Amino acid sequence: MSRILSIVFPSIFIALGALGLIERIIHRLKCTERVEAEVVDIVYQADSDGGRASYPVYAYYYEGVDYRQKSTYASFIRRFNIGDTVELLINPNRPEKFYCPKETLPMVAFLLLFSGSGVVLLWLFTKTI
Repeated sequence: MSRILSIVFPSIFIALGALGLIERIIHRLKCTERVEAEVVDIVYQADSDGGRASYPVYAYYYEGVDYRQKSTYASFIRRFNIGDTVELLINPNRPEKFYCPKETLPMVAFLLLFSGSGVVLLWLFTKTI
């Protein structure tokens, strides 16, 4: 039983990190139109540990329509201030869906660390069995 858990547990880390990276790549490939956006608000949300994550809210204009969208990427380090301008890539078929290149590096780093920890755990568990 412990051998099975020592393989399954790290594999979950690896799979979730890989799926997150694949999802980011697919999302990036769909978002092809560049727009300039302004950070118009910062939404704070408490997590289960009592920390506060911040979500920037972007306002942008595309094909005659004004959009105001909250980022799906939470950060515990506030990366943007109200009034900042950023470049977004939006999905031309669904302009409310966007990709912010400035949010990508921290997210990819987190996903790589998440998957990497699974690889390390898998290696450690297989060494001890």
